[in-house]
Amino acid sequence: MKHTSLILICLFVSQCVVDKKDKGLKELFNKHFGSEVKLPAPENIIIIPTSISPDSVWKLYNNDFKVVVLIDGSCPNCILELERWNRFITKNIDYKISFLIFVHTYNPDLSLKIIEDKMNLNTPIFLDTKNTFQNLNNWPISPLFNTVLLDKRNRVELIGNPLDDEQLWELYEQRITKKKKIPKDISDRMN
Repeated sequence: MKHTSLILICLFVSQCVVDKKDKGLKELFNKHFGSEVKLPAPENIIIIPTSISPDSVWKLYNNDFKVVVLIDGSCPNCILELERWNRFITKNIDYKISFLIFVHTYNPDLSLKIIEDKMNLNTPIFLDTKNTFQNLNNWPISPLFNTVLLDKRNRVELIGNPLDDEQLWELYEQRITKKKKIPKDISDRMN
């Protein structure tokens, strides 16, 4: 009987923790949905390939829609995720959108070596060695927030990584192609 009571108490406590975590995530989603994201000035980042001019970066920044991807450069597996993004971008190149991939790294030489040696990328990569994106936006540090869709004014339209979520990519497509309205409380999608 004692064991049964202990198990029930543990289940109750763990459910309370999960509910608080879900509520916190919903609050974060709702806080950032529709917020303006500031993009780092080209002179504050390292652009790969280096042949891309700052003017070209400003053109990418000014597209009607932008998919912003944040990658932790201190994580080699995260950097290797760039290969998946490259395939995804190549497959979805028809859309008039920019894919802005920011790799935050304090060791640009290592990140650059991994990117140049192991990848044949079709999109520019921005090395953010000063953590500029985070400093400008105070963005949540969570894999759930590492990918966002921005509109022309850099307002957050959608949050989430479409690489592993076909339904989420369908939402991205609907928003980009039909300018479909996204529900105000997008966090309901988490349920």
